[in-house]
Amino acid sequence: MGKRSVVMLTRVIYRRDALFKAVAKQPEVYRQIIRKYLPSKLLTKLDCEKAHLVNTSTVDGHLRERIADIAVAVTACPTGKQRAFLMV
Repeated sequence: MGKRSVVMLTRVIYRRDALFKAVAKQPEVYRQIIRKYLPSKLLTKLDCEKAHLVNTSTVDGHLRERIADIAVAVTACPTGKQRAFLMV
């Protein structure tokens, strides 16, 4: 693969990544992602309607090292006192 092909591929990947981030940051979209990919047993313990985006810098240092496009905080039901962070 030539240098020009690499540059073009990089641009395509960057645009795809930017599009994914823009779409995935919409509340209805990230809530659908949560509902689709988390096990139903876990979903019963989470309040997905109150899920909200958080800055990845607020997430635990160990998890922050992972590459993620978005971070979502979800409150645990029924207490509402515990939060889970989902990295997408």
